[in-house]
Amino acid sequence: MNAEEDHRLSLATCRRLLARAGGSLTDAEIKRLRDQMYDVARIVAADFARTRKISGDAMLAAIPQHEREAIEERASILEFDANLPRDLATRISFSNYLGRMRR
Repeated sequence: MNAEEDHRLSLATCRRLLARAGGSLTDAEIKRLRDQMYDVARIVAADFARTRKISGDAMLAAIPQHEREAIEERASILEFDANLPRDLATRISFSNYLGRMRR
């Protein structure tokens, strides 16, 4: 199990949320459905960030702390090396994070 999967809903929680609609699904099918829903959420979050230009801080608040620290570190490097405004550097780092998550 990787760090990303540690923060996903458990299969038991997914099964409970699906209730009767997911009663006949196997664990593998529920896992695939859950993973697809996380992929959709990433795409929607990336599109929202791109079109609404939400602040970098607001984007960071939505992810686990250990991943947030890595994004903030990359943003600091961009801010210093590329002389970018902090919020733009954070949004670029977050966008790169989402791209890596989709692979």
